[in-house]
Amino acid sequence: MTPCVTLAGVGSAASLSWLALHLGVAKPRLPSQLLLLQLTSAALVCSVLAGFAFTGTSAIAGHWLYGARGCIAHALIHHVGVVVQLWTLAGLAVERWLHCRPSPLPPPPPPPPARWYARALALPWLLGVVVAAPPLLGWGSFGCDASGVWCGVSWGGGGGSSSSFAYAVFALLAGRLIPATVT
Repeated sequence: MTPCVTLAGVGSAASLSWLALHLGVAKPRLPSQLLLLQLTSAALVCSVLAGFAFTGTSAIAGHWLYGARGCIAHALIHHVGVVVQLWTLAGLAVERWLHCRPSPLPPPPPPPPARWYARALALPWLLGVVVAAPPLLGWGSFGCDASGVWCGVSWGGGGGSSSSFAYAVFALLAGRLIPATVT
């Protein structure tokens, strides 16, 4: 368990130091650096707000320690963070393609306009909420995994209902496969 604690601490410290360096000292100069800051912020959300502090202590105890509401909050925050990370990576891939694509003219194409970056920063968070919130409204469900120490989307369909299965397919496509395909 000690290597896991060390890895979680090092990852969180690295994300925090990267954010502090770029927000406090280096100040983002390029709009694409904002996408990298967003990627780091989403990773930090996953590791600190829905990460090892909850799953690690539950693993040590051998069961989920934070009750049903804690499970739902953990799963929601983690699911939003993962979706934001994947869609931000897709946005970075599209931004790099737009900036570096071959052009028939000798000079490189101009970078995307500022509006594009504003949308690229807002859209992943909106999609994260859209993909993660349906279980709060009764479509799909969050629950503990088989080990009982981690909470997330009930990919198995939450009791076998077709509605829960439809949500699992939606979450898999919109939150995982489509952004992975773009990148």
